[in-house]
Amino acid sequence: MVKRIAVASEGSGGLEDVVASTYGKCVSFTIIDVEHGSIGDVKIQPNVYASRSVGVGPLVSEMLHKLNVGLAIAGEFGPGALRVLEEVGIKTVVKPPRTAVRDAIREYLSNV
Repeated sequence: MVKRIAVASEGSGGLEDVVASTYGKCVSFTIIDVEHGSIGDVKIQPNVYASRSVGVGPLVSEMLHKLNVGLAIAGEFGPGALRVLEEVGIKTVVKPPRTAVRDAIREYLSNV
């Protein structure tokens, strides 16, 4: 079974990028497909809502839901984002900002 994880990222460096401090305003999401505990496909999804001033978290959450994401990782999630993420069944994990995306994924996978 493939599980899709979205990591709020500071740039477009994929696994070499770092976790962004905030979910809704991150530059991009590193989208990782995990199958049988191993990292598979990795894609970069630009955060098209990052420049908006309000209501970003719910919009981003809906975008990730449409991408079939099952888990989101970020440095922090706002209350609006958390509400929508819960409604659509996306789990959340908070990791310290500037943690390498690769390390955040490996740490998560070692704990499941």
